[in-house]
Amino acid sequence: MKGAWKLTVPLFILSVAGAYISILLLNKHLLKTNVPTWFATVCGDEVGNGEANAPSTQPAGADAGSEQEQPWEEEPPIRREAGGADCDSVLASRWGTIPPRPKEEEDTLPTGVSAQKGEISIPTAYLGFVYFIGFAIWFLFIGRPTPDRPEWYRIPLAFNIAGVGSALFFTFIMLTQTEEWCPWCMVTHVINVVMLGGMIKLRPKKVETPSTAPSSWAERTAAKVVATAVTPESATPENAGAEANVSGELTAEPPLEPMGEFVLEEVSGETVGAPVRSHPSLRLVALCILLSAATSAMVWNGYHVMVEKTSKKLVEKELEAFKGDVHLLSAIYESSPKVKIPIRPDDPQIAKEGEIHCSLVVFSDFQCPFCRTFALLVDKKIQPLFSGCLRVTWKHFPLSTECNKRIKSSPHPEACQAARATEAARIQGGNEAFWKAHDLLFAAHRKLKGFDYRALAEELGLDPDAFLADMYSPEVTTRIAEDITLARSFDVRSTPTVFLSGRRVNSKLVRLMPFWEVMAHKFSFLRDKKIEDRMRREQRARKTRAAASQPTTRGTPGPADGP
Repeated sequence: MKGAWKLTVPLFILSVAGAYISILLLNKHLLKTNVPTWFATVCGDEVGNGEANAPSTQPAGADAGSEQEQPWEEEPPIRREAGGADCDSVLASRWGTIPPRPKEEEDTLPTGVSAQKGEISIPTAYLGFVYFIGFAIWFLFIGRPTPDRPEWYRIPLAFNIAGVGSALFFTFIMLTQTEEWCPWCMVTHVINVVMLGGMIKLRPKKVETPSTAPSSWAERTAAKVVATAVTPESATPENAGAEANVSGELTAEPPLEPMGEFVLEEVSGETVGAPVRSHPSLRLVALCILLSAATSAMVWNGYHVMVEKTSKKLVEKELEAFKGDVHLLSAIYESSPKVKIPIRPDDPQIAKEGEIHCSLVVFSDFQCPFCRTFALLVDKKIQPLFSGCLRVTWKHFPLSTECNKRIKSSPHPEACQAARATEAARIQGGNEAFWKAHDLLFAAHRKLKGFDYRALAEELGLDPDAFLADMYSPEVTTRIAEDITLARSFDVRSTPTVFLSGRRVNSKLVRLMPFWEVMAHKFSFLRDKKIEDRMRREQRARKTRAAASQPTTRGTPGPADGP
């Protein structure tokens, strides 16, 4: 349709602008990274060179002119006035994700992926990006449909109306539920409303075909030939005959079905109907939908990777700040309350015989990648630090609702099957068979779907039929359920969760080798002291026994005194 580009180009630009603003808001929400200065200024962020607001690291007394100040302490954050522009506060509120978090958990749970509850909340800014990028692709490749394809106008119009309704709802939320407001969120809402006006103007225009317009292919073509080839100046009896012949030949052709609507064209003063193809085709619509879905999926996956990398860098940065501080590492560990974890006599354990041990209890999952990494870390690096005197006890906590009803989703759907297999191996082959199955299943932790447990039993040298029967026996089911109940009693919600000598190890310390070096040194000191005390007690006991075994000699009476 002629002139449609005058509307689709501005609408395409508006939708791209909305997608770009949504991406920047997503940066502030997920990555906490710096955004362009102009964007941050409108958001209400403090923009500067970073030196004035940076916390000082000078020791006490370094600044003689400010005796009452403590420059090594971080200054409290600046409190903005209520009702001011603050995108961070709005994005961090319970309405920053879909579905919104419960009001009582607004200040306690993080946004994004909740590892504790196994729930996934989609950032509202990401949904805004999906919305705007979908419209941008639609305006770029489709624009205005032809009147015979009204459904491909009504469907995006319905999405646009729903988007405007969401914009009005979130504007109401900012005015009534949050103390601050987000200027860039308001910009996207305005873009949404303007897009709706453009969509209304972009509706297909039906062109009326006059009754005098040619209706068949032969008539339209004959009219064009007469109008262009035979002009009044060149009209001769021969041409007239030719005209009749041409007309006769053309009318002899079978009429064709009309293709869509007609657009009137002026050809040498005559009005004729030109066929227009139906637009858009189903293939083009499918291509636009697939392109929008692929773009949205790429952005979602990219942000997950970036969030993981950013979180890792933040953890490493935090750990770097105190990894050399032995007292701080010990204080973090010892701040955890000491608990007594019941150990069964037949619980899977790794321990040296006849040694003083340090207890390490691990609640773990065979489909968890970091659980495998930690198991290798214990075997290759942590055990040698403790001279092999670390008694490792395994407890099951599969993150799958198949056997763990205390979680809401199944990030590791095959974990229960793997736990059953290791317990079946323990029943048939004892402690050694359990740890062999433990190593084999961790080696295949990415391929546990459809895993051949019969082949596993054969590799372990066990009876496959009895092995499979034990996997689904009430004994194994009850044992795994007991471990899960025990884990929840100690507020275990993720894997691996580690208890060292009855104290829970902070998740930031689990992967930090300097922490294990400090703990190994402390254990070695206590073990040596205990061994020394035991040797002293044994030495005193030997002396006591030796003294008791010697015969006692009585003295003979002396001569009687004289009178």
